[in-house]
Amino acid sequence: MQRAALAVLVALIVSWCGVCLAAPLVRNGGMDGQVADHSEGKGLLLTPPDWTPVNISTDRGDRLSVEQSDREGGGQCLRVKTFGSDAGVYQTLAPLEEGMTYLVSAWVKRVSGDIGLVVYPAAWGPAVMRHVDGVSQGWLRITVGLTPIDGGGHLYLVAAPKAEFLIDDVEVRVAPLRVGALTPKPYDLSNRWL
Repeated sequence: MQRAALAVLVALIVSWCGVCLAAPLVRNGGMDGQVADHSEGKGLLLTPPDWTPVNISTDRGDRLSVEQSDREGGGQCLRVKTFGSDAGVYQTLAPLEEGMTYLVSAWVKRVSGDIGLVVYPAAWGPAVMRHVDGVSQGWLRITVGLTPIDGGGHLYLVAAPKAEFLIDDVEVRVAPLRVGALTPKPYDLSNRWL
């Protein structure tokens, strides 16, 4: 009876997690759509819909552009070319469940410098996730675990401190639940009080 109840519980949890996995939490992670110009019509800071530049000053020489990806099967991607720290794009993610584990992933192609994938809590403060890549070559799928400390987060795709890179297919999903086979454990009845 207990095994049957446990099997039903595990099935419900796996089913629930499957539903959670079905819908990515990032808006326009594929970097598709009509671009927005954040540089007063100068064409220097172009982003796809739902992404916002971290810095909008054009004096530093930072450039954001949307272009056709050279990755097989890729559509549009975002090119980030920066000359200062923390330049790139961000998006606010909500809702995220506190204490639940999510997987943040993106296809990136580093041209130079260091790429940072960073998530700050909804209420700001120190980063709850940070991944820096300064060595990869060619397109690479990066996946990093995230456990939010409040009801959301701010996802940043930035240079750390300066870089040029392409980014595409950004996703945030609930981490899948892994349940192994049940293994009976021996129980010592010799010290039992009668």
